Amino acid sequence: MPPQPTTEDGKKQQKEARDKLSEYNVFFWAKARLCGEAPNPDYAPEDVVSFAKARARHDSFCFFGTRG
Repeated sequence: MPPQPTTEDGKKQQKEARDKLSEYNVFFWAKARLCGEAPNPDYAPEDVVSFAKARARHDSFCFFGTRG
């Protein structure tokens, strides 16, 4: 039987899986950097910051508290 085309739901699941994998990659990259290790692959810091900014919400760092 020939392969079937991917459904819209399947495409959505694939995109969500790719996004989640990218988030894990950035997390482990940042963790390695903070521990003084040279992560592999060595992403450019500006790429990581751009990736994080695209996903940041206004309350992303609310655990730091507020001044005042």
